[in-house]
Amino acid sequence: MRLVILFAALLFMSNLSAQDQTLQKDHSRIIEIGQNAAASLLNSLKEELTSAMQEGGPVSAIYICSQKALDLTKVIAEKDTNVIEIKRAALKYRNIYNKPDEHETAAIKIFSGAGEVIPTYFVQESKEHKNAFNYYQPIKTAAMCLVCHGEKEKMGKEILTNIQKLYPDDKATGYKTGELRGVIKVIVKDN
Repeated sequence: MRLVILFAALLFMSNLSAQDQTLQKDHSRIIEIGQNAAASLLNSLKEELTSAMQEGGPVSAIYICSQKALDLTKVIAEKDTNVIEIKRAALKYRNIYNKPDEHETAAIKIFSGAGEVIPTYFVQESKEHKNAFNYYQPIKTAAMCLVCHGEKEKMGKEILTNIQKLYPDDKATGYKTGELRGVIKVIVKDN
């Protein structure tokens, strides 16, 4: 009898282990898709901004952010059929479309970490879409970002004038290199 119970317990544990491996595999898939989409977006934005800075200086870069960044985000999302949507969000946003919802705000707080170990990403079940997960990754402020997102006192008058003209309710200044700027959220289908 003990042998039968032991065998049944081992069989149950092996099935549970297989289920856990399936869940881990699905989670790994979502992480991989999220990381690839986020990296593609960040690289594309960096290329566009670097090119604009070289061609026309910071004012041209402000144009890229105001006129092209949202479209570029949509294009990156459309490249992968597993991606439902990509969004950048920040507590100190410049563009109203980057204003975080409650879940994005919670993600930003997790990445701001107040003395805790800060994750490099995290995944949660999507509240907006059935059979989907939200992959979140922090956006750190790079040195080149400070030209338009740094301390206002260090920005040129032309930069400030253009920012104010395009974004009258701008909140996205005062950052330092390496500081958390916001998050990228990638909504990934759970196939």
